[in-house]
Amino acid sequence: MDNHLAAAWCWLQKIDTSKRYGLFHIDRHYDLLNNLTDDFIAENRSELINKDFFFYLSLKDNMNNQAIRYDNYIDAFNKLHPNLLQQIYYATHKDGTDQNGTSLEHINTYEPNLWELDTNINYWLTECHKDIDQWIVNIDLDFFFTGRRW
Repeated sequence: MDNHLAAAWCWLQKIDTSKRYGLFHIDRHYDLLNNLTDDFIAENRSELINKDFFFYLSLKDNMNNQAIRYDNYIDAFNKLHPNLLQQIYYATHKDGTDQNGTSLEHINTYEPNLWELDTNINYWLTECHKDIDQWIVNIDLDFFFTGRRW
């Protein structure tokens, strides 16, 4: 999909809201823009959890822009399902807005360095967090491409 535009919609098709989830976000950017208010989320809850993909994409914000975008879907997902995410790893290039000032601000987080991923990701996902029932592993290929030419 285009820059994770509808990643949260895909997650919504598979999650079990009675379970505790971790999110492992591997992306050049945080994708944590907090531009949708709690009131907007509450007023549009049924549209945001709608099973129809195109209906989900057609939802407009108060400024008549696409509501769920590549840069705000994680915060919107968390606002729809508070307390679902218990742990988040942000493996990013620290581009964009981080979790401070978002609905994810109080969730346990860790920002691994690139060199830690290869040796620790299996441990983090299987051994480290026994209180997590399931993991959402969110990978955007732009993590691997920085635009630098060597």
